[in-house]
Amino acid sequence: MFFPINGQVADPLAIFRGEPMETVAVRKLSTDQKKVVIPYMTESGKVVNSGKARVIWPYACKAVSGS
Repeated sequence: MFFPINGQVADPLAIFRGEPMETVAVRKLSTDQKKVVIPYMTESGKVVNSGKARVIWPYACKAVSGS
């Protein structure tokens, strides 16, 4: 894996929280603050749980029978 000098890595939790945060700041969050609803798109194109996040799970989700 390569990282640019003085580069930053996007923390997945921060991405789905909908706000830019450095990993150090994410580590300092309380357990409740680390609970994140991840937005996703169904196979039909409906976006679910979008909230204030600007990104969604990168794969379409298929409904499971019986749920």
